[in-house]
Amino acid sequence: MSTVETPAVEVDGAEARVLLTTFDLSALSPPSGTTYLSLTADFPLDQYETVLTSFSLPSFLPPSIDSLHLSLFTYGYPVGFLSALIRLLPNLRYLSAFTQLIAGTTAESFHDASTFLRTLLESGLEELVLFDVFVPPDFFPSLVGEKEWTLKKLQLLYTFRSQDQEFNSRLPTGSMAALMREGLTNIMVKIVAENEENKGFKPCAEETSRGVVERLMAWSDEKAKDVKRLSLCAFSLTGEVVDRLAKKFGNVEDVSWAVAVDGASGVKKGFMDSLGEKTRNLTIVVDPGMGFFVELMNNKDTALNTVLWNREDIEAVSKLRPGLKTVNTSILRDHQLGFSEWVKNDDGWSCRQGEGADLTDKEKAAISKREQTEGGRIEEVA
Repeated sequence: MSTVETPAVEVDGAEARVLLTTFDLSALSPPSGTTYLSLTADFPLDQYETVLTSFSLPSFLPPSIDSLHLSLFTYGYPVGFLSALIRLLPNLRYLSAFTQLIAGTTAESFHDASTFLRTLLESGLEELVLFDVFVPPDFFPSLVGEKEWTLKKLQLLYTFRSQDQEFNSRLPTGSMAALMREGLTNIMVKIVAENEENKGFKPCAEETSRGVVERLMAWSDEKAKDVKRLSLCAFSLTGEVVDRLAKKFGNVEDVSWAVAVDGASGVKKGFMDSLGEKTRNLTIVVDPGMGFFVELMNNKDTALNTVLWNREDIEAVSKLRPGLKTVNTSILRDHQLGFSEWVKNDDGWSCRQGEGADLTDKEKAAISKREQTEGGRIEEVA
């Protein structure tokens, strides 16, 4: 007589964390009162195809569970698993998924994952976090039905991979606009550091942001006023686009931009002029173009002063926006290229600043060559 293997469950207060070696969860029984359920896959990749062939779920899960975390399901889930799971968790308000192809690799798994997420979005989900979750181009649009969403907070996060030359093209930027629904109060689309040693990244090209920008600009002014946090650092935006978005979402308290800079003057003033009255925290990631790198090569201090805030800048903007608490500026979020981090405390403003390392002869040669031949952006240096 076969026995059902009980999944390993780690209980910490109202949190239950489950390590799965198969998709047989029939013996899973979190304690009554559990509010957070975490499921993490722990099967070898060479066995993934086998474990996807079947699944089993318990007949009951505590209705107190309002948060679900799904981690390391690299190739997705058995067909029917997600839609069956959601029927056992009718009160979910928070969902996070980490490192996976949530839609799987087949049309059937795509449909199941789409049904799962669409049901959640239409029936009470308030916060969605997708971290290194890659999906087909038509997946996000498939989540949009006739019903309104209850979602308030959306985070789309991707870990930068410096060794992958095609990394940015793998991000589902073209379909993210489908998720930018009115009613959101917290929006984050961000590329995060690869590791502590390499904090730099390259934002996606400006043209990939157009769908997201157009969708956000189409919001009613009333709904736009409800947004408190807006971070679009995954995209390299023009100063004009930043200005339009800043004026549209004038009540934002925490705002982050990645902005294309090509050595033009007035960059800092543009940000000062676009700051909303309620802005408390401002983060600027400079995406440098050819002109900036040429200026950096010829006159480093002048180039850095174009983008990094000094005390005169911070004191001037403080008079206009006394509620401002932090201003962080960096070049591709890489401290080796230069940064300034201003923080307001009881004693006034303090700053941690770095001018970055000098360009190497190899980098200077690459800049000169690109300037002569293409006049484009410096991918090999940035």
